[in-house]
Amino acid sequence: MQRKRITVLVLLVILGFSAVSARLYWLQALQWREFHLRAENFQRRVQTTPAPRGRILDRDGQVISQDEPTHEIVYNLSQLEPVRWLCRRTHRVIRRTPSGHDFPYDVDTLWNSIDAIRASLRPQFAKVTRIPPQIWLSRLSLDSVQSLSSAIASRPRDFPGLEVLTTRGEVWIDPNTLFAGEIAVRSIERRLDLVPGSLFNQVWKTYQSVSDPDLSSTRREEIYRYLEHHLVGNITDQLAEDIVTNPEHYPGLRVREVPRRSFFGPAGIARLIGRVGARRPDDERRWKQAHEPIVDRLHFRTLRTFLTLQKASHHSEDLVGHDGIEQKLEDQLRGRSGGQLVILDHRQNMRGEPLDVIPPTPGEDVALTLDLDLCRQLQLTIASRDPHGGSALIANVQTGEILGWCSYPAATPDVYRDIGQYRHLQALGRGHFFDRPVNYPLEPGSTFKTVVALAALEEGVVDPAEKITCTGVYDPANPPHLRCNNHTPYLDLDLQEALLRSCNVYFYKVGGDRLGLDKLSNWSETFQFWKTVNCGAGFERVGVGPRSSPHSVSIGQAFTTTPIQMLRLTAMIAQRGRAPRLTVLQQDVGKVVEEILLRSTTWDQVIRAMERTVQDPNGTAAKPHYGLQAFDCAVKTGSAEVPTPQIPPQQRFREWNHAWLIGFTPVQNPLYALVIALERVEGHGGEECAPIAAEILNWLAENRAFDGKREGRQ
Repeated sequence: MQRKRITVLVLLVILGFSAVSARLYWLQALQWREFHLRAENFQRRVQTTPAPRGRILDRDGQVISQDEPTHEIVYNLSQLEPVRWLCRRTHRVIRRTPSGHDFPYDVDTLWNSIDAIRASLRPQFAKVTRIPPQIWLSRLSLDSVQSLSSAIASRPRDFPGLEVLTTRGEVWIDPNTLFAGEIAVRSIERRLDLVPGSLFNQVWKTYQSVSDPDLSSTRREEIYRYLEHHLVGNITDQLAEDIVTNPEHYPGLRVREVPRRSFFGPAGIARLIGRVGARRPDDERRWKQAHEPIVDRLHFRTLRTFLTLQKASHHSEDLVGHDGIEQKLEDQLRGRSGGQLVILDHRQNMRGEPLDVIPPTPGEDVALTLDLDLCRQLQLTIASRDPHGGSALIANVQTGEILGWCSYPAATPDVYRDIGQYRHLQALGRGHFFDRPVNYPLEPGSTFKTVVALAALEEGVVDPAEKITCTGVYDPANPPHLRCNNHTPYLDLDLQEALLRSCNVYFYKVGGDRLGLDKLSNWSETFQFWKTVNCGAGFERVGVGPRSSPHSVSIGQAFTTTPIQMLRLTAMIAQRGRAPRLTVLQQDVGKVVEEILLRSTTWDQVIRAMERTVQDPNGTAAKPHYGLQAFDCAVKTGSAEVPTPQIPPQQRFREWNHAWLIGFTPVQNPLYALVIALERVEGHGGEECAPIAAEILNWLAENRAFDGKREGRQ
């Protein structure tokens, strides 16, 4: 009896030892890669999070641009599209059996066979609620189906949608499980009304990259197992809730909250503010040169290491300024990534709560000098005339703050999310994507006569009381050349009369004959033409200076300048040569004062002429229906003929002009300077721009307590 007990005990020990040995063999010899991977990746790691950008605000704290949370869908490839890896695991199990060496199919053949089944079933993905199981493999040997059945039983997550019929030697697939990822993606396409296949094609491209031989095995493993790839953004709350509450219907898909830059201003300032988007190759190259790493591409095991790089680092999900103020002040607006120390399992899922957290640091808010309501009014006023294009600017000449800004026509940043609308606006050819005040130079026309008058007085080539006769042509022997149609002919005009009537012949003789091209150019540069204003906007053009034709230059043609440069000129005249630098950034207000030293009598003559342009019945802005006579202001109008190549052939029978108005108010102790430029209009500066200026000044009087009306000063 005792011998039997000993024998049984020995057998039990032998069986136990055999079981342990078999288990160890299975773990060490057969499954060591899988468990090595799990052990290697079950570790402490720092997960990084992007930071929100700072807001852009107007002078009163109204939000112009800020980040707002939206939802996007991301996918994990190994969970969404497991077919190829399923084929590899199945092939490995079958080949290890005694009869598996005679198995006639390799991994690619298995994958192609499943893909053929999927292709045949794809039309049903959108129509059938439940697709019946499909046979995949048949006539397998008994040991093969038994091994495969055991593998599925022990690791069901590695063999999704697979079922083995041992008695029949068959392997069946459940399309609803194996292809659940594609079915989910295609259902999202339908719900978002997208082109069928557009989203799944993204997945497929990523899937194909996993087989790219040029990539290292580590990188392919990362792409397939660990990375979360963007699928679609800005989804509806209803779809986000559905994915979160029913994850079994959306395998491999996850909803992630991401920031989206929202713009709240009028379209007229959209290009000034600029747009943001995902990082571009140029951004990455610039960061690399500056030794600023993309922090989420690095693997940190401690927060201390992360902290050393946090300030200079970037995050893959950061929004980056692409133009305008968003780009110019990128270092201020961008935030600094946060990090949290977590425990991750082999599938990169977090276990438990974070061990430690460093929250992200939001970017700094940037305050502008703009009055958002005034900018909206400028937009409405210009849009009501609907010129081919136009600009309007208003500044406080005492502080240099630019209060009003309008570029027309324009598009808000949302247009970059709609490729069809973007291409439509481009095809119109009206310059929706120019920021006209700073990067659309035009010939200034007769507004430039103010500079010619100031230069002539300072050079002493003309006496203010000297009268020059205008016969309507500069050279009677060549009547078509250098004409003047701005007033009735045969008038004797002094400097002020010539300015308020905008006489061309007077300035042909004073500017072209007496000053000449070199002095005109030098004085223009004194008034900082063809130099950037550095007002805080992004890219700024300066125009093209004159190279010939001094007579044309004398009336503001044969060269180009921008509205912002004309605003600088207007502010200098209003402040009699000493004015703060113009800016749209509150942080730059009053930092620089620009100065041009001229005799006080020189300023007096030109300012008086600009005042009479509104009040004298012969002035180009003096018609009562324009509405400017109600205001204590000084202006100069101008018109420049549009070059023929810029006019569509079917419209060349009409006369087109670029119409201008520059001015300031009140005349004594000026507060506001304004510039209006309209492109390709039929009228001249006075008739086109003066009513707009009056409407803007009326708005300031009614909404900003501006005391600039003449009756209020009597």
